[in-house]
Amino acid sequence: MTGDTFAGISTENRVIQLIDPLAAENEDGYGMGYLRCLPLLQTYGVRQFTFPKGWLSAASSETFDAVVEDGDEGGHFRYTAIPGLEFDYTLIKTGQPADTLEFSQLCQITNQELEQSQSDSTTHKLLEAFKAGRIDELFLVTDTADFSVEGTVAQKPMAEDIDRISQISYQNLARHYIDKTFEQWYLSYAETLNVWLHHAAKEYTSVMGEKPTQIRDLFEFDVLEPGIRTWDILEFLASDLAKEDPAHIESVTRPWVESDNSVIETYIRNALQEFDYDCEQVQTYRSGNQI
Repeated sequence: MTGDTFAGISTENRVIQLIDPLAAENEDGYGMGYLRCLPLLQTYGVRQFTFPKGWLSAASSETFDAVVEDGDEGGHFRYTAIPGLEFDYTLIKTGQPADTLEFSQLCQITNQELEQSQSDSTTHKLLEAFKAGRIDELFLVTDTADFSVEGTVAQKPMAEDIDRISQISYQNLARHYIDKTFEQWYLSYAETLNVWLHHAAKEYTSVMGEKPTQIRDLFEFDVLEPGIRTWDILEFLASDLAKEDPAHIESVTRPWVESDNSVIETYIRNALQEFDYDCEQVQTYRSGNQI
C-alpha cells in the first residue's frame, strides 16, 4: 500500500472488497474459511485483521491461546506463531455496538454463510463505523462478489449498496504478485495461492536442488533440510501442547494451507516425535549441529 492506495486504488472514503472463494466455509474445514489471502495483504501494508476466533483454532480448544499473545480488554491480540506472518487481530464480540469500533485500518475476512448465521452482523457494524468516520481504511475479504450484508433494508449485494466500493479478485492479485516477484514458478497456481508458501517453495528449490511438486513437500521434515521457512512452524509446534492435544497441529497449519492437510499433519507429527516435541532440539538441528 502506497500512501492512501491499495493495488493502485485509492482507499480514501472507499471500501476495498477482495473476493477470495476460499474464504468460504467448507465441510472439511471446521466451518472455517482459509486465511491464505492474509500474507499477500501484509505485503500491501494491511496489518489489522478480524475474523471468527475459531478460524485460528479449528478443532482445538487450546490453539488460539497458543498462537496469540495475551489480549487486552478491547479484544486486541497479536498473532505470533509464525515468524514473518505476525499480525494484529481484533475479536469483535457479539453485541458490541458499532459506535465503540474505531480503527485507523481494519480488514475483515468473512463469507456469506457466516454472515447469514449471525444475529448481530459484524460486517454491518464495521460499515456503519466506516460511514461515521471511525474507520479510516476498511478492507473486506468475502467469498463472493455478490456478498450481501445482514441487517440492511435492501438485502442486495454489498457492492450495490455502498456508494464507494472497489472489488478486486484475490486470484488475479495473487497471480500478479507471483509473476512479478518470482523469476519462475516454484509451485503452480493450482497448488496454492498463498504467497508465503510460494516464498517457501523458492527456498526449497535453493536448499534441496529441485522444485517441490506439491505443498506437502514443504513439510516433509524427514528429508527437508534447514533453510526453509516451514521449519518455523515445526519449531513452534515442538511443545507439550502438540504432544497432548491431537488437534493442535492441524489447527495451526489449517488456516494457511489449502490442501494436503492430513498428510502435512502426519509429516509434522512424525518429525516432532523424532525431536521428542522439544523446541531446543529443533533449534539445534536448524543451526547445523547434531542432536
